[in-house]
Amino acid sequence: MIEEYFLIIGSGLSGVSVSEYLLKKDLPFDIADTREVPPFEINPSKNGKAFFGDDFKKIDFQKYQKIYLSPGFNPEQIMEFSSKFITELDLFLNDSSAPIIAVTGTNGKSSTINQLEQILSMQGLKSAKGGNIGIPMLNNLKLDDQIDVHLIELSSFQLEFFKGKKLEHNSSTFGVFLNFAPDHLDRHKSMQNYLSCKSNIAKLLLESDCLIFNSKDPETLIEGNFRMESIPFEQSKSKKNCIEANFIARVFIEWLGSDFKEYPEEKIEQLPFRNQQLNLLEGLLAINDSKSTNPHSVEFSLSKLDSSKKTLLILGGLKKNISFRDLDLPQSVHTVYLFGQDRKKIAEEIAHEDIVIRECLDEIIDEIKNYFSSRNDLNQFIILFSPGCSSFDQYKNFEERGTAFNQLINQAIRV
Repeated sequence: MIEEYFLIIGSGLSGVSVSEYLLKKDLPFDIADTREVPPFEINPSKNGKAFFGDDFKKIDFQKYQKIYLSPGFNPEQIMEFSSKFITELDLFLNDSSAPIIAVTGTNGKSSTINQLEQILSMQGLKSAKGGNIGIPMLNNLKLDDQIDVHLIELSSFQLEFFKGKKLEHNSSTFGVFLNFAPDHLDRHKSMQNYLSCKSNIAKLLLESDCLIFNSKDPETLIEGNFRMESIPFEQSKSKKNCIEANFIARVFIEWLGSDFKEYPEEKIEQLPFRNQQLNLLEGLLAINDSKSTNPHSVEFSLSKLDSSKKTLLILGGLKKNISFRDLDLPQSVHTVYLFGQDRKKIAEEIAHEDIVIRECLDEIIDEIKNYFSSRNDLNQFIILFSPGCSSFDQYKNFEERGTAFNQLINQAIRV
């Protein structure tokens, strides 16, 4: 029998998780990263090798039976070996037995997972969340016999090379496809390629499993030999936005044969930097939606605002080859502020009479501070920080970007 030899590409959180998984299985692996100094130290298995920085070019990909790609690694340069690619989800399915609720979609994945965890807890059920939400799903395998369900957030990167659930994997799975809109076109090149990756969630589903799709978004309906349930509404515009999570929880609990218990929606806590409200000087309200990374999510955040007030909208970052031409700005948007690497490109694509362009976020906040210094009607304005772009041009992630906004706006316009 030929022993499987793995190559792990990428030494971020998921790479660390996969290395620990393989070590427990006593499977040999090498580790590689295009960066000279990777974010985490991962040692290869016994007799294995590490290929960092320029050494990446010395890798003989032919010798590996399996190649694990971290989600952030662009596979273009090694696509000829795609038949060897394996995902964290493939590895997870080898060992998991508890039921799974797997959520994908362009927007709302993390919020839905976060709300599901809380709603299910109020039903007396234990869950473990993982995947794209920031906790490698393999880390949760140790909890498999202690929980009622795994909650897994899946990005298009994590689904791109997913092989599929095997017949012998007998844990029930609920796949959720929330919505579909342009995103990650710098990686996927076309909307069709992006949709194809998202649609791979159907590979998780066998005949006894279930797909929950959005009846208002036809791209989320995937035909297959499994049960289907539709969420009969668009993404909620309510403050708590629990409708999708509530529906999914009801379907799951119905499958368990239990009764769904009503719960106080106001007790559901929201994710940081997803439409977080900040009360500033003289009734001025700021909304921190740093989690927003595409124009579709910007429109959603705008739709939740009080249209009787004037909105100062802050956009910017890396737009990932996504056009802002179709961004529908309501009349309540008074001024658009643009920052980041693609600020000038975005300015060419949006239609608005009052656009302010600066390089960095701190310069934008200074502009807003100066604007308000001569006004006494601050309570008639809302500042919406919903970048609609990736943060990686100037920040490590959306959390760092969100923290920076909170610090800057609180310093500039003190309560």
